[in-house]
Amino acid sequence: MRELRRQIERYRCDIEVGVIGNNGEAVISETFDISEEGINLMLPASSVMGLLESGLNLVNGEIIEILLPNHDQTVDMQISGSIVHAKAVVDGSYLIGFHFLDFGEETKSHIADLIKQLELNL
Repeated sequence: MRELRRQIERYRCDIEVGVIGNNGEAVISETFDISEEGINLMLPASSVMGLLESGLNLVNGEIIEILLPNHDQTVDMQISGSIVHAKAVVDGSYLIGFHFLDFGEETKSHIADLIKQLELNL
């Protein structure tokens, strides 16, 4: 799996993504890169607390839902995925590697359009 991840190009991004807790409420997360297969998130401590209180554990293999915006951040798409790595940082924030599980055509198109716009803005 590790070699496969390195073969898929990653694109730097700085967008806000919603992470949905078990209570149905979304908390804000920052991003730092995205690929066709997944996204890396930085959850601030306040968001981590909200997710843990909702019953999420933020551990490897846990299935969660995110709200991924389109390129101009006018439309969010809810996407299922699994946590492939979760690391607590000293200040209480978390670095989360999220692997997309929902690969329907609409989801693929949404992700591809976002990546295309990121490439154009580099």
